[in-house]
Amino acid sequence: MATSYLRYYWVLPVLLAVAAACQPPQVEPDPANPSSSAVLVVVPGSAAARLRVKSISEALPGNSARLTTFTYDRDGRLSGVQAVQTPDSTWATTERNYYQYDTKNRLIKHQHQIVVPASYTLVAPLAEEHQFDYNTDGLLTEIRYKASSGVPLRPNQTIVDLSELDGSGRLGYVLRPVYDAAKKVIGSQKAYYWQSTSATYASDYSYTGDLVTGVRTLMTINGTASAPQTYSLSYDTKINPFYGVYVVPGYFGGIANWFLNLSTLSPNNITRVEGVSYRYEYNSANLPIVRYTVTDDKVIQTLRFAYESY
Repeated sequence: MATSYLRYYWVLPVLLAVAAACQPPQVEPDPANPSSSAVLVVVPGSAAARLRVKSISEALPGNSARLTTFTYDRDGRLSGVQAVQTPDSTWATTERNYYQYDTKNRLIKHQHQIVVPASYTLVAPLAEEHQFDYNTDGLLTEIRYKASSGVPLRPNQTIVDLSELDGSGRLGYVLRPVYDAAKKVIGSQKAYYWQSTSATYASDYSYTGDLVTGVRTLMTINGTASAPQTYSLSYDTKINPFYGVYVVPGYFGGIANWFLNLSTLSPNNITRVEGVSYRYEYNSANLPIVRYTVTDDKVIQTLRFAYESY
């Protein structure tokens, strides 16, 4: 999806857009009571085919790969995502992601830790958190981002404890989605809080049917507005496994601390955005199993998807 030529989790993408949590999660029947009303669960994949994403592998130089593994709890909700480098992660950075839900199966917290080899860095590795609020209609109203930036580095430190996020001065951004009368996400407002900087990012989305085909973003920093940035998008007709799912790897256009994400707002897979193109191979369920990112007629990234039945 958009901007996925960038390799790692939480790397700043090119596109200016709202996080995927603004979309309704997939609706699944309650397996314990098939006749009951549906419950909401976060499951990347295809509910109709009963397939969910098990892993994504990104080919790297030297016959290595970045392997991202998805885990689910006993209620079928996405509970963890871990990224490691194969075949040996001894001297490579790894990542851990954790997800929490309320009693209505809504995502209310995401926490992310980067783990580095001892003596690998001159600054403490990053820990992050996203908190989610909803209104009485179940619509997402606000996302708050906190980060552990500025934590002193201790000798041989490899990870920052998540408790560091409870300290004062950790709030970095607040994003509020904008809805139309039909409760469709048509934009977002993001406020940036960091030291003496005051910045806002306002994005508007235009649709063709259910697909976001245009984005316009205006950035204002310390009262000065920049020129608007606009993007147009094209799609295939196959199933987007991350449609409506907030938590996806950064190299798949996933959420970053800037809340920049287009890859989960539409039910089909993006094939082009500005100068970046995406080509896919699919399985019999019309889900992508390989995605090639192409710029200047060169393949700059290859992702391979594995699914599991549930």
